[in-house]
Amino acid sequence: MVPQSTRATFSSREPKLPCIALDAYDRNKDFFGREDVLDLISQALLPQKQKFNSSESNDLRQFALCGLGGLGKTEIALEFAHRHKHKFDAVLWVRADASANLNQTYCDLSVRLGLEEPTDSKNFTVCREVLKGWLSDPWKPAAGQGEAVKSASPVSAQATWLLIFDNADDPYILTDFWPQGSGSVLITSRDPLAKVAFSIAPSGIDLHPLQEQEGATLLKKMTRGTEKADAVARIISNSVDGLPLALVQIASIVMHQDLTLEEMWELWRDHSQRTDLHGLNFRTGSPQYPHSIATVWAFERLKPAAKALLDVLAFLDPDRIQEDLFAEFVPDETLPDFPTAGSAYREARTDLLQLSLVKRNKESHELSMHRLIQDSARAKLGTSTYNTLFSLILHLIWSNWPSAMPKASFQSADLQPKISNQRLAVGRWPRCAALYPHVLRLKDLWQLSHGISPIAKMKFAALLNDAAWYQNERGRTRDFDDFFEASIDICENSGHPDKDALLIDIHFCLGAIAADSNRHTASREHKEASFAIQTKAYEELDKVDERLAMNYAELAISRIQDGRYDEGIAALLRQEEISRSLGNYIPQSREANLGLAYMMQGRLQESETLLTQSIEARQEALGKEDIESFRTGKLIYALGNLRALQGRLDDSYNCHVDARNRFLATVGTQDHRTADVGHKIAEHHLRRGRFDDALAITNDILKVWKRDPEAYTPEIARTSFLKSTIQDRLGFVEEAARTRSEACGLRRRWLGDAANTQDASLRQEDFDGL
Repeated sequence: MVPQSTRATFSSREPKLPCIALDAYDRNKDFFGREDVLDLISQALLPQKQKFNSSESNDLRQFALCGLGGLGKTEIALEFAHRHKHKFDAVLWVRADASANLNQTYCDLSVRLGLEEPTDSKNFTVCREVLKGWLSDPWKPAAGQGEAVKSASPVSAQATWLLIFDNADDPYILTDFWPQGSGSVLITSRDPLAKVAFSIAPSGIDLHPLQEQEGATLLKKMTRGTEKADAVARIISNSVDGLPLALVQIASIVMHQDLTLEEMWELWRDHSQRTDLHGLNFRTGSPQYPHSIATVWAFERLKPAAKALLDVLAFLDPDRIQEDLFAEFVPDETLPDFPTAGSAYREARTDLLQLSLVKRNKESHELSMHRLIQDSARAKLGTSTYNTLFSLILHLIWSNWPSAMPKASFQSADLQPKISNQRLAVGRWPRCAALYPHVLRLKDLWQLSHGISPIAKMKFAALLNDAAWYQNERGRTRDFDDFFEASIDICENSGHPDKDALLIDIHFCLGAIAADSNRHTASREHKEASFAIQTKAYEELDKVDERLAMNYAELAISRIQDGRYDEGIAALLRQEEISRSLGNYIPQSREANLGLAYMMQGRLQESETLLTQSIEARQEALGKEDIESFRTGKLIYALGNLRALQGRLDDSYNCHVDARNRFLATVGTQDHRTADVGHKIAEHHLRRGRFDDALAITNDILKVWKRDPEAYTPEIARTSFLKSTIQDRLGFVEEAARTRSEACGLRRRWLGDAANTQDASLRQEDFDGL
């Protein structure tokens, strides 16, 4: 067994092994050839004989398959995984085309492996670290033994794992996801630098097209061709320069139209005279590939409905296209052939499936397609059609996106989301997770869209802002895929009357995010900007709405953080007045902030009245076990703080435990709110003499803060100082001194010249106010 200090850093749950997670990819029954490549991968990645965890360790094994799109990199990786999956305890397939997809996949895999419960996997950063933790220490109970081995035995078996990063065309986005330990990593990438990105010596190959005979054999296998067809099969393979994806498409045409290979070649020769429609010519060391990919796939032979569906699919995330998106998709007259009726859609989908232009996962009701097919379909579009389709897909995603922000009174109807006011509601997260990759895709395609309407630009900026806020709700504190920057740029270069309403939202989100990560100056600047734009707009309208109430609440937080309590309280009372005037008032977390502000001024009775009434009102509206969001938990957390000030310590403890349970059920174990209340519970344990429990919970809390040490420096200092006190009580004198020194150093770094107190005289209250 690995020492507890190593394993407890991540997850102590017993992994569910074997775990074969291949993202619903079935084995390709028509896979042929590439045995030399598979042998190289096997030599590089197959594990040696299983070892028990000891001082011995193997280096991480890695191999990169590099090359242009259409060479079959993903198919080779999939064949290797299926062929050798019995040799690994875990085979984990990861979508690596974007950071957001990496985050989501790591969360899914963490649950699939049993390292986290579904209710725990709320925070992307934590999911990533939990999975990386197991990969660096891939323990499993020794054969024939279970949980007892984990907790009592000095050794446990070392699991073997294979991690496949598919479509890592920018290999350096893998940096935060790169595992340690002694497992195997396989990368597919168009970038040849993937072979050296994470190793000193090159590890991998640049994949080449199929040799003439290998391509001919593959084509005959897919078309059930006989030996008599070998000569023409070799001619066709040469004509497409052995590109596997092109051969697959040609075979689909042959089978779909019931052609012989000789007939296909006659048609193909006529096709070859066509002008390359979008310039995707491939050089692979042999004569230039003479056909456009569009001619290989014969897009022009598609029925109008199938072609319209293909064009729409080309603007969505290629790996997971949810078919329910099209349930209410009603394109305008610019896309008259799109199959809206159920039977027409199924017929068009069948046409695409029969030509291998798309694949379908029947269980999840999702489509997928090769990126090169998408590129080719879009490249055939004129500028006007491209812009029209971009705008239609944008509207499709926007209309399905559950928006965090409430509707604004001074916003045009076209910019109002269908689903609104879902901020902090965890029930929207699964839908956002499914749609987010499509937003990423639109962001990539945005630079090629010129001349789209001003309202479409505003809608796109609103979608980017809301999607970035969703990422923050899932635990990101920075690096939001440049969504905020793009959204601001669109607004600043627009004369549309709705841009002010959108800038209010952008500054609101950035201000709230900065506040949560202790960047108080940036928080204040964004909140002031949002409030200034909003109050001006509402003065002109002479009306109020929930967005104005939200801005008052956020402005209040900024004032309270600056020690301007009276101004903060006044802003919160104004927020409450506005919210009550709108009807259907339900207390929010803002009332918790007001209660805390009252406490800071010593107004304990006012705080008690506010908090108890707010909790009762929420329970009446949402039920006593409300977990719609963390808001009820925050009110109970504030009440626990009040009970401590009143000297009712047992009541305080019960409130804090209740609050923590509600946070666990909504935002999960690794959210900063859960860590905040956990700190309070650790103090209760210390007071009650339960030192081991107190130490365990402070260790858990520090894991949360240390996932972003730059953002949470004050929290790390505060909890580390508390931990040093606990270690002292347990008699761990040297450990306590080190922990205390770390805490004091962080305090000095955070306060700078203001940290003029000698370390030896510091008390817990000197850290609580950071």
